[in-house]
Order: sequence, then C-alpha cells, then structure tokens
Amino acid sequence: MSEEAETTVPLLAVTAVRTRTPRLHQASRKHPAKRNAAKALIAIVACLVVASMLGIVPPGSGAGRTANAQVVTPLSNRFGVCDPHLKFRDAATMDRLLSETSAAGAGWVRMDFAWPDVEWTRDVWNFSLTDLAVQKAGQHGVKILGILGFTPPWANGGNPFFGLPPTDMDAWRTYVSTICTRYKGKVAAWEIWNEENIHSFWLTGPDANAYVQLVAQAAPAIRAADPAATVVMGGVAGLDPNYIDACLKAGIANYVDALAYHPYAVTLPGGLAPQEANCRYIVNWLKWLIPQYTTKHLQIWLTELGWTTSTSWPGVDQSTQASYLSRTFINYADMPVDKIFWYNLWNEHDNAADPESNYGLLMNDFSHKESWASYRAFQGVFNHVMSAVQGVATFSCAAPATLETHCFNLDDGGLLVTAWKSDDAADILALIPNSASYMEPVLIDPVTGQESPATGVNRGADLKITVAGLGIGKRPVLLKFAPMTEPRIASISPAVGTAGTEVTISGAGFGATRGASTVCFGSVAASEYVSWSSDQVKCRVPSQAPGQIQVKVTTAGGASNPATFAIVSTQGPTVVSVTPGAGTEGTTVSVSDLAGTGFASGSDVSISRTGSTIPGASVNVVSSTKISCSFSLPRGSIGTYDMVVRSPNGQEGRLPGGFTVSAQCGTGAAPAMLAGGLVLGLLTVAGLSPFRRRFGRH
Repeated sequence: MSEEAETTVPLLAVTAVRTRTPRLHQASRKHPAKRNAAKALIAIVACLVVASMLGIVPPGSGAGRTANAQVVTPLSNRFGVCDPHLKFRDAATMDRLLSETSAAGAGWVRMDFAWPDVEWTRDVWNFSLTDLAVQKAGQHGVKILGILGFTPPWANGGNPFFGLPPTDMDAWRTYVSTICTRYKGKVAAWEIWNEENIHSFWLTGPDANAYVQLVAQAAPAIRAADPAATVVMGGVAGLDPNYIDACLKAGIANYVDALAYHPYAVTLPGGLAPQEANCRYIVNWLKWLIPQYTTKHLQIWLTELGWTTSTSWPGVDQSTQASYLSRTFINYADMPVDKIFWYNLWNEHDNAADPESNYGLLMNDFSHKESWASYRAFQGVFNHVMSAVQGVATFSCAAPATLETHCFNLDDGGLLVTAWKSDDAADILALIPNSASYMEPVLIDPVTGQESPATGVNRGADLKITVAGLGIGKRPVLLKFAPMTEPRIASISPAVGTAGTEVTISGAGFGATRGASTVCFGSVAASEYVSWSSDQVKCRVPSQAPGQIQVKVTTAGGASNPATFAIVSTQGPTVVSVTPGAGTEGTTVSVSDLAGTGFASGSDVSISRTGSTIPGASVNVVSSTKISCSFSLPRGSIGTYDMVVRSPNGQEGRLPGGFTVSAQCGTGAAPAMLAGGLVLGLLTVAGLSPFRRRFGRH
C-alpha cells in the first residue's frame, strides 16, 4: 500500500529509503485514491450493469462470484508475501525471514530489483545484494516476483528523484535485459514499476500512455532474456479504473501477461472491513473490461493488500488483522484471481504508532502475530483445495443479507465450507450439504489450524447432514466434510421382486464409478449393473430361492449397512384356502389362515367381485404360505367374492368364490322393502307433494 511521498525526497538518501515501497494512504487531500474510491466503485458497478444488459457479463457475475476454470493444482499456490526490501537484510536476517515465509506456507515473495541499487553509476553494476536475496529464496523454495523500476539520476535527465521515469530508454532496456538475463530461471515473474498511477512513483504525473511506452520497451527485453518468466503490469495503487482502462486502450495487453492492482480496504468506500462484495465487483469489472480491448487472456494479480496493526488509524488489533486475512484470502480463492500477495512479511521498524511499520505478519523481533498463524492455517487447509464450487450446500441465519459463504472441493473428494458475517456482527448459522456422500464434519480453527468434531450435527433419513447452532461473526468458520469412507444404504426400491427385477439402491459413499465394488443379495452378487454413482446404484436381482434376504453394497471402504429385500417366485402367489371363508355384513371378520404359496412381504389382500372390492387390513405375511388379515364388511355388501393376494411386483393369486358375505338376521329383502315403504309414507305426510308437482312429469 502506498503513501504519496513528498516529492522532495532525494535519491541520494539512504538506499533503503530511496527504493522502498511506501504503503500507507494517509487521509490527506492530496492523495486521490481514497477520495475517489466511492466514485470508482460506482463507475465499476455501472459498467457491470450496462454490460449485463448487453449480455456481455454472465448473469449474476456483478454481485456474485465468477466461476473458476478447472485447476489441477491446490489454490494455496496463488498466495505470497511482500518484502520489497529483502535485499537490504544481512544473510542471517534473510534466512530468518525466508524461513518464516516458508513455514507460513507462502510460496512467493515480492521484492524489488530497483535500478538505482544495481547501477547507481552508469555501467558500474553491483549485484551483491540481489544475488544473495535470490540465492536465499531459492534455498528456502520460495519463488520471486521481482519489481523492475525507478531511475538513477544519470538516466532521467539528472533529477534526484527515484520516481521519475527514465529519459534514456536505451539504458532502461539494458537494465531490464541485464537483470532478467542474470536471474533467468531464478525469478519467476517480473513486475514493471510499482503504483505508477500516483505521484509517489511517477513524479511527472500519472500518464498511462507514457507508462505503456515504458512497458513496451521492457517487455521484449524480459521475454528475450527469459521466455518462461511472467510479465506483470506494475500494481496500481488502490483501484484506479480510469488509469487501468487507459492502459488497456494504449495497448498494454500486447506486452504483459497480467494486470495488477492493490485493493487495500482503506482505498474502498466501505471502511476497514474486507468488503468482500466490493472486491468481487472489481474482479468482475476487470473480467468484463479486458475483452473490450483484447482477445488475449490476461491474468489478474493482486501484488499488495493487507491491514496494519498500528495503534493509530487505520490500525486494527491483531485478532482482527488475522480474521480479515483469512476472509480476504478465502474470498479471492473463490474468484478468478491468479496471485495474491500479503503486505507485509515483517514489521521493519519497532514503532507501534506508525501505520506503515505494522503491516507485517511478524513483529520487529520476529515473533509471530496472530495473522502469521492464520496465514499458515489458511495455507495448510487450502493446500488440499482444488477448486471453488457453487450451490453445494444450503445456508440459513438470522440476517442472511450479510452472510458470506464459500465452498471448495478438496483433493480427497471432500468438501470445505466457510462462512462469516461481512458486517462482523454475531449470528447463528445452520447448513445442509446437498449431497449425502460426506462424513460428519470437523471444525478447523482459522488461526491454529487445529481440527475438532463439530457440534449440532445430525444425519437425516436421506443421509444428508444438518449442522446447526454454529456461532459466526467477524471470524470465519471452516467446516471440513471428508468423503464417505464406508457405503451407506438409505433405501432400496422396489423392496420385493423376482430374479431379473431392476432395483434402485440410494444412499451415499458408493464411489463415482463401480470398479471392483459389488452389490450382493444375500451371498449372491447382482446379475447386472445398470448404473453406478456415488449416491445411487441400479442393478438386477440374481436368481435365488424365494424369501427375505439382506442386500449390501461393498466398496474399497467396506460393507454397507443391510437393506431387506424379498425375492418372490416367478410363478406368482397362489391362494388355496381361507379360514374363515365367510362373514356378516356390518361386522369385521378376522382371517387367521389365508393359505397358499409364493406370498411375499408387502403383499396386498382383498376380496373382490364385479363392481366391488373390499381391501384387507392388518395384513401379516406370516410366511410364504400363510397370511393373516381382517376385513371390515360394510352393510349392503352381501354376496360371493374372490379372495385375492397381490405381490409388490404386481403378480396376483386368486381363489374364485373364496369368501362369502351374508346378511344380518332380519334385514333381508322383504324387511328392507317394508322399511322403504315406511320412509316414503313419512315423506308424504311431511309434504312430498311439492316434489311431485315439480318432478312428476318426464
């Protein structure tokens, strides 16, 4: 982050001051970044709205996240740290700082190779500082993003200001070529200048056309010296949409592989919080803007961002710095951003009140801030994250408008779910992953990285997990769901069938493909596998003797819980006799022994005649040859019925005339006619004549 320095700082000052990268945007009227931040964001949102109306931006990309392309490496390799003055440390301090960088899991360090420090006098080169820094970074396995820029007086017309662009372009090309040739294969990427959109680093006044001309001279020299190196635009201070747009208009896409900017929260209009939604607006705006000028794919690099823990504004406490680091990294991991560098690695100076001296992950005495631990915890988790994924879980809380949620696929097939409140307010979270193919989750502490079983976890009948009662707020919650190690059966349908019947087994943990996995009906494997996925298997029942058996799915993770299945004869059920075989209307009769063969669990029983069917109740398939049940015989159901048994697979057995319903005593046809005559007589007395007058003629 950059403070607009006084333009009277002489280049002849101490080298570390000459070439340092100022960080803090003071709240002064002469600095444009914070003053214009709200206008810039409004302009970006307006661009996205218009583009969306024109069909240029994918729906929802303005307010939400842009889907990442499939990646094959962990997302952790996107993240680095800044230590622009690394080359000024002694060997022991370099080792200490780079050891801490590596221990935190940072894969990159951003440092400067300032021209005045290697060629203060024309043709007199001094590589001792940069050689040692490059050597030490290599020993610790840390990649380098090198900053090329700033001009010695002899190459800028004799002006004693490091921030002036060169007037001697031949000398500029020679400097770039010399540096990049010397460190070919040792510096992975080169950033051309730094914050060239502010006076601190471009003292003639920000000029996009002049800057692109400088890049046009440097980029070919870089590519000639080291074709494998990534060429990065100098990181723009804060967000300067007009400047970035002007650079693209001037043709910068022809020379660089990546655009870069420095999205410090203090340069945005929403205060010191991470402002996750605003950050997504910016990325989506850039993704919309780039194709307006070029068909070339340009990466997006964030070469500085961070929070200071100074005791003066805009300082935050160490716990807040750590939480904001975790939230910011998670948010950018869920966006198409290629590199993110935290500013800064180390508090160079022991001055608690100075904002610029307190952006580090380490205190001046090298002790760890909480943010260093959060960086390490983040890298430890995201070293197993392969891609962001949307729509894989359902979330709820009391105030969902400020709920931030991000989900990621893990390299073992598991799921990482993260959540917090963008306004830092306390709330209670509940969530349900949409797939049942996960084990019960563990909570990951975002500072220590330690794991512990989550509370409030329940698994439903559909095997999906519900997590409730999670406290969230400023600090992010991280939940890791491991993939199901043992298969689990939730249901089997149908639960009865003959040999060859296709059944669907639903559950979890079956595996994406079958491989050597099997479904066994008792001890016999399925006769055919129709389809196989992690939560559903379709297969056919093998030939076996009729009866109830246990079905299990066996994978490399083990055997599932059993599910009950009934195999029935292909001949279907037969009904031989019914005891008792008769009943009286208006009563309930219990059939104690419906005898036959091929009876299957789940069978239906009824008595039936033309125009009337009476279903059985309390049906109990005692065995394949015996059923007990009952019938409620309504009044008026007098007659002879067939006894019917229907298996779950639709096969039917019938005993014609097997059951008789008789009339109650005294309620035969003659009494019924008498009763009917009495009713008609009463209706006549009561005044039926109006009905006759109305309906008597046909």
